[in-house]
Amino acid sequence: MRQGERIVEVDCITHIYPDMTKVQICGLEFVVNQGERVGILGANGCGKTTLIKHLLGILMPKEGSVRVFGLDPVKEYSKIRERVGVVMQDIDEQILGPTVFDDILFGPLNYGIPKAKAEAMAKDVI
Repeated sequence: MRQGERIVEVDCITHIYPDMTKVQICGLEFVVNQGERVGILGANGCGKTTLIKHLLGILMPKEGSVRVFGLDPVKEYSKIRERVGVVMQDIDEQILGPTVFDDILFGPLNYGIPKAKAEAMAKDVI
């Protein structure tokens, strides 16, 4: 990552689920720069998971925009996934490992990053 690189940009997104449930994440225009850590807090059903799914390109906003590393997550999913990992909060949804640390290592190791470097990267984000 380049110093000061914008990692995430969100501008007033709206998502409509198949059952016509509308989730508006407006008033939440924000930018996350390289090196910053952000927590997403809110009541059940307020859109936290919907936001994450938009950042990963799993969902496409009906309105508004989302950029990750300057890219559209829906159109450039694979380029973003090389640089982003997700650990689910539900232990039953963990990928492979018995620990969160092992799950974080999964991506970098599978992209050919040497184990020592992958472990250092994982420790840096925990």
